[in-house]
Amino acid sequence: MSVAVTTRHGTATGALADTSRRTGRVLDALAGQGIAKADIQTQTVGLGRTVRRTGKHRRKRRVVYRASNSVDVTVHDVSKTGAVIQAAVDAGATGVSGVEFSASNSDGLYDQALGLAYDNARSKAAALAARAGMTLGDPISIQEGQQDVFAVSDVAQSAPAATAPPIEPGTATITALVTVVFSMS
Repeated sequence: MSVAVTTRHGTATGALADTSRRTGRVLDALAGQGIAKADIQTQTVGLGRTVRRTGKHRRKRRVVYRASNSVDVTVHDVSKTGAVIQAAVDAGATGVSGVEFSASNSDGLYDQALGLAYDNARSKAAALAARAGMTLGDPISIQEGQQDVFAVSDVAQSAPAATAPPIEPGTATITALVTVVFSMS
């Protein structure tokens, strides 16, 4: 997920300093939730200027600087995700987005799915060969394709909430696609 801090100030230095202080508090809060430094990566740091017209005839100009800092956070224990979000918001985060779920051992799961896909292809080919009065032989060619489907949700937070937002990871599915050509006799 991505956790962001955005502030506005009358000077660029002030906006950047305020954002940096708040981001530091957010990083401390993430550490307090057990998030390792290796699981936090700066995504973006930004500074922009906006000129606003104010006054009765909108003749006055007011310059406002907007600074932002966004970090990607990996939470390994899904049950802690809501508490991590709440801690970040309580510490000064002004945005949370991109909550995604994926299997931490997807390579192993994919290898397992690949084996099951091959076994399924062989079983179907054997049934077809038997139905045709033939004997299934060895594979002549095997082509592999992969399709990952993950449950994805998006959580946006702009003000501190009284309780941590509920997080439901749903179901992650890993599918292996196999095309096998067997010899028959």
